[in-house]
Amino acid sequence: MPRAPGTLHQPLGEVSSSRRNRVVGARKHGIKYSAIGDAENLGESTCRRMVKNASHQQDCATTPRPGRPNLLSERDQRRIF
Repeated sequence: MPRAPGTLHQPLGEVSSSRRNRVVGARKHGIKYSAIGDAENLGESTCRRMVKNASHQQDCATTPRPGRPNLLSERDQRRIF
């Protein structure tokens, strides 16, 4: 539904990984974006964007860094600064 001129946007919300997986899986099974949006209570464009970006995302869980970052050598410091 379009917004009236001058009204504010609703704040962006986060979509859980399980919900994102349901949207992508439903689309892979051939379900239309409008039907997916109605079932998940999301906008059609949100569903399209999730499916479009799904190929770029590996997993929602980020892996922690294995250790502290490497210290810069004097050569690296001169090159940066």
